[in-house]
Amino acid sequence: MGLAFDSEGNLYGARYTGSKVEKITHDGVWTTFVSGLDTPNGLAFDSNGNIFVNDSSNRRLQKFNSSRSYVAKYGSYNYSGPFRWPWGLGISSDNKVYSADKDNNDVYEFNNDLTSYS
Repeated sequence: MGLAFDSEGNLYGARYTGSKVEKITHDGVWTTFVSGLDTPNGLAFDSNGNIFVNDSSNRRLQKFNSSRSYVAKYGSYNYSGPFRWPWGLGISSDNKVYSADKDNNDVYEFNNDLTSYS
């Protein structure tokens, strides 16, 4: 549930029930890009090649670099704040991150390092 292309044209897909994000290259080679997620759905890339993933059942938004390393997150499973069920995801040309919250019927704007939102 979620597709995004990186700057090289590789396709990334969120496996909603498979708890991972997979990368499909131009040659059709499938690899696991990130695993250990819980119902991932939204995917988006910023202009620096970082991928953002809505990790819905864990109630968090995560950021990974192109080397598959974890960079940052906002929220957690036990999070008691307003971010409850992240769903849709998008990134603006100035690298602001937008995540829709399905439970709260709201859209949150995050800075690129996920340390604050409005």
